[in-house]
Amino acid sequence: MIRTKVTRKLALAGFAPAGKPNNANQTPRRVGAAMLGASAAWLACALAAMGMAQAQAPAVTETVLHAFANFAPKGSSPYSGVIRDSAGNLYGTTSNGGTASMGVVYRVNPAGQETVLYSFKGGTDGSFPQAGVIGDSTGNLYGATEGGGTANAGVVYKVNQAGQ
Repeated sequence: MIRTKVTRKLALAGFAPAGKPNNANQTPRRVGAAMLGASAAWLACALAAMGMAQAQAPAVTETVLHAFANFAPKGSSPYSGVIRDSAGNLYGTTSNGGTASMGVVYRVNPAGQETVLYSFKGGTDGSFPQAGVIGDSTGNLYGATEGGGTANAGVVYKVNQAGQ
């Protein structure tokens, strides 16, 4: 058992000091405590012991919505986040996979099914997208690639819902 020695004062607030004006018959409205010099861990334990806080964070769970396969024709190695539309579809990119193994722009529906909207060929269309996409109000997706283009230094692209 670990013991903690408190070497600072515990200051209570919310009560007017005795002998001060307007103190007579005053109803305390709140009681707050300020612990000076206490560590965050000690404070968390103290609040938990008083029933004012949980000692541990509630368990967090993860739900896998879609699992990518290694160098699959549908894309692999997503490097960035996704965006979500009003129907619950998620859009993003993978840096590998696709028909030419140069990455894809994809959509994952709420049931977890992936649709490749565009598969990069590695030429002037770009290759290896390392960032996600942003969308406009008409459903077009915009992003950038690391490679490809006329100088093989990347492109900024636009893909519509039909993959064009």
